[in-house]
Amino acid sequence: MNRACPINLIIAGIGGQGVYTLTQVFQKLCNQNDLKCQCSVFKGGAQKHGSIYSEMRIFIDSCAGYSMYSTQIPKDELDLIIGFEPFETYRFIEYMRPQTKIILNTVHVPFPSEILPSVKIQELLGSMAKETSEIVKRDFTKDSIKQFGDERMLNFLLGLEVIKLDYLPINQSQYISCFIHQTEPDEVRKSAMRSFLKREE
Repeated sequence: MNRACPINLIIAGIGGQGVYTLTQVFQKLCNQNDLKCQCSVFKGGAQKHGSIYSEMRIFIDSCAGYSMYSTQIPKDELDLIIGFEPFETYRFIEYMRPQTKIILNTVHVPFPSEILPSVKIQELLGSMAKETSEIVKRDFTKDSIKQFGDERMLNFLLGLEVIKLDYLPINQSQYISCFIHQTEPDEVRKSAMRSFLKREE
C-alpha cells in the first residue's frame, strides 16, 4: 500500500472473537518494524458478545508530527476495515469511501436476546459493496474450523488475509511468529498451525 501516512484501520467485531488480540499483534508488529502507531480500543459492553472495535493509525513514512494526530479516525477517511462480524462492520459505513478496503467475515453472531436481525446479511453486504470495490467477504469462521478445528483462529485468518494482500507493510512470516507468541495457542492449535504453515510453503 503506497500512500502518505497514516493508514487508517478499524478492526470491528464482538467480545470473544479476538479483536483485541489481533490489535495487539498489529501494534507489536508496528513496533518491530519501526512504524509509529496511534491506537484506541473501544468496548460497547462489559460482556461476551458485546461490541468491540479498535481504531489504528499507522504511519509508514517518517512523520515527525504523528503525535499530533488524534487516535480517532475521521469519517470518510477509512483505508482498511477488518470485520469479524457483518453487523458490527456495517456500523462504520459512514467512515468508508471508494478507496476503503474491506476484509469481512460473513458469519452473523446474534446477541443472546436477538431473535432475528431486522436487516438481511446480503443487504448489508450490498450496501458496503456500494461504498468500495475492494471487498473480500467469505465465511472465515468456517475456514478457521476447517483448517484448525477451532473457530478461535478466526482473527489469525483475517489478519493473514490483510498481510497476503499487502494492505499493511508487514512480512507474513513475521506476522505468523508474532501471532503465535502473542496468543500462546494450546497444543492442538499449535499442531494445526504447523500443518497450516507446511501447506503455505
